[in-house]
Amino acid sequence: MKIKNQCNGIKLLTSINALTDFEAVGSEAPKPVLVGCLHNNFEYKEQVEALQHISQTFGDQLEIFLLDVPLIKAFMQKFRIFGTPTFLILLAGQEKGRLLGQTKSEDLRDFVLRILPGFHPR
Repeated sequence: MKIKNQCNGIKLLTSINALTDFEAVGSEAPKPVLVGCLHNNFEYKEQVEALQHISQTFGDQLEIFLLDVPLIKAFMQKFRIFGTPTFLILLAGQEKGRLLGQTKSEDLRDFVLRILPGFHPR
């Protein structure tokens, strides 16, 4: 798996070997993983800003990933995602929660807190 550091704590997945590497990230990571499945359209900038806010809010408690454009279709098939934007929380390789549609940073924060109740914002 190739990971390129994005700004503000968000990592960009640029290569996945049949998505098994991504599942390994979720299963081997010592912390939960939040994945933003976003197409680069009119919503993209606002949704990336929401992810950046989550990175600032939860810092080192959560790994945050965006998918490079060539990976989106395979990821959507693997996780049965039928539209974007979609946000997934994975823990130990298993999906723990899903948020569908365009969201504001406050709603994304509330989603994280609902799925991961032991988390504490900075």
